[in-house]
Amino acid sequence: MAPTPVRVVLLCHEFGEEFARAAAERPDKLHLLRRGAEGDYHVAKGLLEVGGTPAVHYWLTALEQCARLMPLEESVYLLCNDTNRGDFVEWARGPKGGKGVVGLSEERIISTGPGGKPGLQCVAELVRNEGLDCHLFVIDCEHVLGPQANVVRLLEHAMIRAKNTIVTCPARAGQDVANYGLLELDTAAAGSNPRVLGCEPLCEGFAQGGESLALPLVVLRKSALPLLLEFPAGLEHSHNSLQQLVAAMARSGTCYAIRTETVFSLVTFESYEQADKFFGYYFRKKKKLLEKTKKTSSRRPDSNIGAVIRGDQQIDRQLDAMEKELLSRKEGGGGGKAEDEVLQLFSDFMEISGGPAVASKGPRPIPVRFKNAEGWKHQPLKQHAVFQTSNNVYGAKKPSQQEMPLKWNGIRGEFTKTFGGGRYRDTSFNTSKTTSRVVNMREDF
Repeated sequence: MAPTPVRVVLLCHEFGEEFARAAAERPDKLHLLRRGAEGDYHVAKGLLEVGGTPAVHYWLTALEQCARLMPLEESVYLLCNDTNRGDFVEWARGPKGGKGVVGLSEERIISTGPGGKPGLQCVAELVRNEGLDCHLFVIDCEHVLGPQANVVRLLEHAMIRAKNTIVTCPARAGQDVANYGLLELDTAAAGSNPRVLGCEPLCEGFAQGGESLALPLVVLRKSALPLLLEFPAGLEHSHNSLQQLVAAMARSGTCYAIRTETVFSLVTFESYEQADKFFGYYFRKKKKLLEKTKKTSSRRPDSNIGAVIRGDQQIDRQLDAMEKELLSRKEGGGGGKAEDEVLQLFSDFMEISGGPAVASKGPRPIPVRFKNAEGWKHQPLKQHAVFQTSNNVYGAKKPSQQEMPLKWNGIRGEFTKTFGGGRYRDTSFNTSKTTSRVVNMREDF
């Protein structure tokens, strides 16, 4: 018996009106706007470039690695609206578009109408119109996972466990949860695929830290299609419609969760800008590590990085360690402001890696030596009373806590951190005095 096929549904049906208004106020971001047939401007969320790559391109490239979906061009549907379908068709025809990834045809780019429909209703209409009788992997392209996320692992895990599965990730303190919703998981059960006990899809406010976010990435089994077809009629709200379906499945005990580490939102202009900068910095960092690997791969094994690891293995280990360190930091962000969930993460990333700051953040921590003036070892130099200098008089006074700095902006030491070692080589100018034998002879005469 042949296995049941899996079809991928990429949701790109949102208008992005508020996003377009915010981008229009920034002269350096006008390239994000697209002109419609009636002369109005809009934003095709799925074509927003994150680190130089469109979001939909990011998802297609990640899904290319899954053998279960091959041939991928026959497994993917892209749902858009009447306004932005022309943008996606043009993208698919271009050299950097769908044909450069999986050969995405225009027949697979389906408009859901004038727009405004909930994502779940768009999926239900696709299933009904195309007569789909298979498993579904529904992806909202207003969100992308972290650079190191393994999309194939998420899908394969759900398929092997044969469960309806929603992807989740831990919330950070101060993170706005309105675009996700929260999951209640069965933490008592062992394993990496806990059962979803409940889902709150229409919640507002900011996370305390550690809650399980309900991401709009859902794997639906074939047995869940009847519920999918009838559920849109009972939607409480058009917002977070996929999460509302998960809430219904959770009440019947038929939904499970699988965890990833990071998610980046493209819903608002501010969240997109931070995600774009984060990905851009990440790829530049990876390029530098690759260049460094090529230079150090020819060195002896007992170099300062330990055993030399060639290729991308060393790069991935370093980036994994960096990402793990960042994710372990639970500093609050926002203070009640609707900031992007990666704003604090990105600021921390810039601080740790020594890159340029792009987000407002407080002063750097005060060094320990400035926190307690009593701990200073004060040993003033004694001078002769007749020849005592004013600097010595000033330095003889022991510093008090009132004289300690309240802010610290010391140097980061990028050169010391990036110095790769090697034997000393003198390349300086010759500044010594040049002597002349003729002049010396005349002086002696």
